[in-house]
Amino acid sequence: MPTKTLKVQQQRNVPFSCEVVGETFQAWVTPAKPARPGRPAIPSVRIPASQTTPVDRRKISVVDDTYELTINDVEVDDGGEYICEGSVNSAVFNLQVDCESKLCILKAPRSIQT
Repeated sequence: MPTKTLKVQQQRNVPFSCEVVGETFQAWVTPAKPARPGRPAIPSVRIPASQTTPVDRRKISVVDDTYELTINDVEVDDGGEYICEGSVNSAVFNLQVDCESKLCILKAPRSIQT
């Protein structure tokens, strides 16, 4: 299945929408990021459909067979591959974060709650 690329400016909201038909939705999977000088590694996070409360600016909503992951207030570190995981197939979305005014704001490392 081809990768769908989404481009968004930082500090905006971005929805990923995935339709899962004929199989069971498992989770949205966020990208892992390696450690960089002065910044710790960011682990990948699995967000199941049962997680209806926001997790670190991310929220899942479900309508029929459509599973939407919304990221609020997008940051540079949010860029990467997001996977909509079904029990048989998966869809991949590549998020590219553009910077407003050609300035990328890198925030201090934040803890990730799961």
